[in-house]
Amino acid sequence: MSHAGVPVVDASQFLNQSSDNATPPQTVVAQVVAALETWGFFQLINHGVDQDFLSRHLEATKRFFLSTPQHVKQMVERRRDNPLGYYDRELTKQKLDIKQVFDFRVIAHSDLPDDHPANYDPSGVNQWPQGDDDFRQLNEQFAKELARLSFKLLKVIALGLGLQQHALHHLFQPNPSSRLRLNTYPVAQHAAADSFGVSHHKDSGFLTVLLQDEQLPGLQVSVCVFITPLST
Repeated sequence: MSHAGVPVVDASQFLNQSSDNATPPQTVVAQVVAALETWGFFQLINHGVDQDFLSRHLEATKRFFLSTPQHVKQMVERRRDNPLGYYDRELTKQKLDIKQVFDFRVIAHSDLPDDHPANYDPSGVNQWPQGDDDFRQLNEQFAKELARLSFKLLKVIALGLGLQQHALHHLFQPNPSSRLRLNTYPVAQHAAADSFGVSHHKDSGFLTVLLQDEQLPGLQVSVCVFITPLST
């Protein structure tokens, strides 16, 4: 069931400031601190990412998972020596997830090829499906939008920890270790009753920003609390 107590934070309180050096209001800092101390999670509205762009990105994601031939997806399948790309046999809690994923990372120099030495990162090299430049371009723009939003949130979190607002930025610049994942959870007609798209887990990394599909709610946080997607 859904839970009416899920914290909701209005990002316009700190995104609409005229200067990057402007200090986010203490009211929103207090809201984020309270949400992270109690839930470790909150829903963000008025996040500033264009809705038309998000719709185009979602359609490109659906096209990749649902319309791209399996042999094309397997050409960019992740390998033992490169954990980025497509995969459909992931385990969580030693159980096979009912999902397909596509992983890529933010590169430091977008004007250079992903495998250029200046873009080296031990987390792997991006693999993009052939013949779908739109998919790559939309995801690279999606990564930029999320990076912009994440650094704004980082200011709020730093203030909530009693630090200067840019105190944490150096940990993620100039070469962020950000990884982005696209997920799809196919209908499983004969799955066991205890099967999940992905079993309960904790994300690695400092901050997770998750975009839900408004048509297919299913995200749970804490103890079996369903999160209803918000449209703003």
